[in-house]
Parts: sequence; structure tokens; C-alpha cells
Amino acid sequence: MGKPKLPWFPLYVYDWITDEAVQCMTLEQQGAYLRLLMHQWIEGSIPRNEDEIARLLNVPRDSVASLMAPIWQKFPKVKYKRGRHANPTLESIREEQESRRKAKADNGLKGARQRWQGHSPANGGPMPTRAITNTITIPITKARNSTPDTSTRPRSRDVDIVALNEANKLRRTIQEIYQCYPRQVGRTAALRAIQKALTRIAKSGKESDPADYLKRKVEAFADSAAGQAGKFTPYPATWMNAGRYDDAVEEWQEQEPERKPVAGHDPDWERKLLTKEPNE
Repeated sequence: MGKPKLPWFPLYVYDWITDEAVQCMTLEQQGAYLRLLMHQWIEGSIPRNEDEIARLLNVPRDSVASLMAPIWQKFPKVKYKRGRHANPTLESIREEQESRRKAKADNGLKGARQRWQGHSPANGGPMPTRAITNTITIPITKARNSTPDTSTRPRSRDVDIVALNEANKLRRTIQEIYQCYPRQVGRTAALRAIQKALTRIAKSGKESDPADYLKRKVEAFADSAAGQAGKFTPYPATWMNAGRYDDAVEEWQEQEPERKPVAGHDPDWERKLLTKEPNE
């Protein structure tokens, strides 16, 4: 039995204590259940054969049936593996752990390439930047002639996670503001315009929460007469780029004067012109 790639798995104590099926087991059965979970973590499944179960649990053969009676419900049959059973919750935890391990390995390899790129003559040049979004980047540079305080400086992995979380939060906020706008056209340009508007509001320093301010103004515009003007409502990108969110709300409530049709739009204008009296 070789050492597994994942030598441990989390035991969620609250789930274990509150599981009614587990609470109905004897202490011996709970110990057997936990021992079989450990075996599955290493081998991927457990055998159905009672002789093998007796050897795994180090119990007499004639006690296996009564010992395993409430435990088998936790280990349904495995498809395409005859005579093997597995706990599906443990397998989902394995998949999650494998995904995290692979992500860490990929990030470590990527970081190594970026750190050593400048040391190779074939790959000389300035150190690159790692893009988090299309507008947020974290430069991977090392200050010269400086001694950073490593006691308070966060690790690069922590910086990446924080920046990624902030980028995802910003993306969700922009999407929410776009959904509030009454006319949803030109989506790509609109999302860029919303992000620029948030930047302008933040730089102005007038609002402590630029996202909340812009969302409230968009919602107010959507409820106004100007926001419900159908095709006469401006595109969201046009509205954002023009800074219309800073307009007074009262301005949006005023209806535009009704446009009178011009001669070219009157289907009878030519007939009326030809039949017009000279003195008229």
C-alpha cells in the first residue's frame, strides 16, 4: 500500500455528531465506519466480501454481519467495480482536494516561470505582470536596494487571493448595475462604461460607496419618465460616459415636448402643397 497523493481528509465534526444514522450506531460501529472511511481514502473503495471486512476491522468473521448492518447504507455500490462499495461524500471531498492541489501546483509552476524568466538570456527583458482582470494587474517586481519588512508583508499567494476576490466582487457589482438600467443594449460597451463611471466617482471623493451611489441613481433613472421613454432612452454606455448619474433626479421626470411632424413625414404633404391656394 503506497502513500497516497492526499495523505489526509477533513472530518467535519458537526456533520458527524448530528448525523442521525451515526448516532444510532454503537461506539464499535462508529469506529468501524471511520476505519472503513480511512481505507476508502487510500484505496478508493471498500470490499463487500465479509472475510475481507473482518480482516480490515480485525474482528471475528461471525460478527461482521451485525457490525456492518447500519454501516452499509453509508457505502453504496460502485458502478463498474464489481464487489466494491464507496462513500459518495468522501469521494466528493477527494475531488475537491484534488482540484485544490492541482491549482496550487499550477500556480507554483507559473510563479517559478515568472521569477526565473529574467535570469535566462533567451527570455530577457522586464518582468511581466499577472493580470487579474482586464483593468486590474499586480506587477511582479522586486525593489532594488531595499529590505522589505517580511514580518508584516502578506505572502504573494494571499495577495493573489485578495485581488481575485476583489475583482470578482467588482465584476458582480457592474453586472448588477447593468441589470438595473432600463435599456439593456450594447452590453460590452456598457460594462466598460460602468467601470469607468465607478472609477470617476471614487476619484471625486464625494461618495463613500461609489457602487451604492451609482446603483441608486440608475434605479431612480429607471423609474423616471426619461428612463421609461423606450427607444428615446439613451444607451447605457452613452448615459454613463456622459455622467448623467450626477443629474438632478427632477430633470429625469420632465417629459420631452411632443415633436410635431415635419412636411417630409406627412404622407399627404405633396398633395397639400400642390392644391394650396396662392394667397394662403
